[in-house]
Amino acid sequence: MAMSYTTLTGAITATGSIKRWVNNPTIDADEVLADAEAEIYSRLRVREMRTSATLTTAQGDLYVALPTGFLDPISLKDRFFEDLILEDMDGLIGRRVNDEDGVLEQSEPGYYAIWDERIQFNCAMDDTRSFSLLYYKTPTALGASNTTNFLTNRYPYLLRAACIKHASMFLKDAEEEQKSAARMEQFLAQIATNDDLTYRGSSPPERG
Repeated sequence: MAMSYTTLTGAITATGSIKRWVNNPTIDADEVLADAEAEIYSRLRVREMRTSATLTTAQGDLYVALPTGFLDPISLKDRFFEDLILEDMDGLIGRRVNDEDGVLEQSEPGYYAIWDERIQFNCAMDDTRSFSLLYYKTPTALGASNTTNFLTNRYPYLLRAACIKHASMFLKDAEEEQKSAARMEQFLAQIATNDDLTYRGSSPPERG
């Protein structure tokens, strides 16, 4: 039977249910599934999680809000499709310059950092600007209106291991939790290696 939200949250008698995997009818399958997905998405970075967004700023803006579900940046490009350079928080603050009146200079940014759930720039905007952001995004959680996704379709073994791990945590079964955690680590490493193959044939530009 194909894996889906319906099968995962089914009764202990249902083939492919979390309750059947751990042989316990008292498990809160929805909570276990939510915890399993949360852990996977905090660690997994695959093609199905890559997306893009256009960010727009007005003159004087120093930052722009992150898109909903943002996890990690891949690249941020300006209107000329030139890459902005990612800095850490301290490094970016060090690049901000005030004019002789103590007002932050307005210009076209070349650097950015991420904090306060915002993309922060090294200067205020000197005009209305737009930026192209490529990033990893949290997928929509499995549920009654979203019964399958790339985990159930491509990586059911990873989702199963994660569900058993979190069900075992609920049941305080340390031995099974450790076994499932080890399987998760193995699967995550394999998937990361295989996902790199999606870049076969690409020719990354040289960066100065």
